[in-house]
Amino acid sequence: MAVAATIGVDVAAVRDVIRRCRNGRAVKGTDATDLQFAFRHFGYDMQLVADHRSNPPTLATWERQRADMEAAYVVIVTNHWVAVRGNWFCDRRKRVRFVYVVTVAPR
Repeated sequence: MAVAATIGVDVAAVRDVIRRCRNGRAVKGTDATDLQFAFRHFGYDMQLVADHRSNPPTLATWERQRADMEAAYVVIVTNHWVAVRGNWFCDRRKRVRFVYVVTVAPR
């Protein structure tokens, strides 16, 4: 869902790409490798820009501290992915663990 929301593609298409990455296994949870595979399939890239495992801020706190408000991010909050762009977000009270910035992949 986070990949689809971030780049504007169909959720089923993302699921199918991740399923291919997993040699046909069902998508019942994802990790960064799965998302990176899907983003690259659609011409995007995802890079880790923050690791907050040792002292996780709330999503609201992280949003106030980030430098680039226009960038698209996928954020792990309490073991699920959230898409964040500009002022669009969800689950503001969850703790941020990892943050990846999403960009168009170089060709």
